[in-house]
Amino acid sequence: MGSIIEVFAGHAALRAAPVPSTGTVRVRPARLDDCAAIRALQRNAHPAIAPWTLKQLESQRRAFPEGQLVADCGGEVVGAASSLIVKWDHFMLDHTWKRVTGDGLFTTHDASGHTLFGAELVVNFQGAERARHDSFISRSGVSAAGSTCAA
Repeated sequence: MGSIIEVFAGHAALRAAPVPSTGTVRVRPARLDDCAAIRALQRNAHPAIAPWTLKQLESQRRAFPEGQLVADCGGEVVGAASSLIVKWDHFMLDHTWKRVTGDGLFTTHDASGHTLFGAELVVNFQGAERARHDSFISRSGVSAAGSTCAA
């Protein structure tokens, strides 16, 4: 059980739902003041890769604000997701992350496209959740980091 995003006929409705043993996590649009927390999540998730710059994060919000979301637990950002819409046919032969995302600036966002491209998802895990996370990561290859907040 957790926060979910429901999309109906182009209208996104964000809902909050209780998460067992952690309190309530609420998914909401990312704000400019979330940038430091998003960068910290990225550093924890993949320490060998530099986090996005403020220029990239601001550009993403300008290009497609509806695609930039955070999971908030009691005022603490515990997860972030970034996406953009593209015309996938333009990237069929060279579909590197850097090219599809315009080097993370989302200058390739095209609202008339038909592909929602998930650029990044980072989550913060801690405590008992860490063992479950590590097991999931080892089986799936998904990248995530650190800790959910305690209730």
